[in-house]
Amino acid sequence: MPKAFLIWLIVIAALIFLLNIKIKFRGELFNGGYVLFIKILFININLKKIIEKKQRKNILKSKEIDQKADKEGSNFKDILVNIKEGIPAIKEALDLIKDSLQIFGRKLTIDKLNADIVITADDAFNAAMLYGFACSVIYPLDSLIKSRINVKEGKININTNFLPGDIKYHCDIQLSLKIIDIFIIITTVAIKGRR
Repeated sequence: MPKAFLIWLIVIAALIFLLNIKIKFRGELFNGGYVLFIKILFININLKKIIEKKQRKNILKSKEIDQKADKEGSNFKDILVNIKEGIPAIKEALDLIKDSLQIFGRKLTIDKLNADIVITADDAFNAAMLYGFACSVIYPLDSLIKSRINVKEGKININTNFLPGDIKYHCDIQLSLKIIDIFIIITTVAIKGRR
């Protein structure tokens, strides 16, 4: 009888240990590309390589998008039209983020959330308008995230450069989540999905 009890005790202790392991996600987005990693204990998995293998099939589509993006300059009316067309998508994205934050609650920990953005345009007026739009979207989103999720380190800087050039950005985010919390979130989503 003591052997069976000891085996059950070891199994329960191992299960508790495994369920409390933190999975860490790290993502970095910048002008030249991105980096994505998952770390479980001491094992690092490079998600960028996995994603790039799948994206090789879509090379023609990405070339078409790049050609559209390479158009020279845009005037203020074009910028306003693009912003107006993007507002419903932004609203949907914010609603999705808000719903996700309610599910994740305090289970998700953001270890690091840093972003540096430099807004530029073909003239100073357009740069100032884009700067104002970026501030009106990004800072409230930052406040929403920080009010719903435990953020250990977070700093967002948005600046403007009134000289013509490309918009420059660098975002670094590190998240951690316990395995048991992943099961709780999946269960919660499954229950809400049945309703």
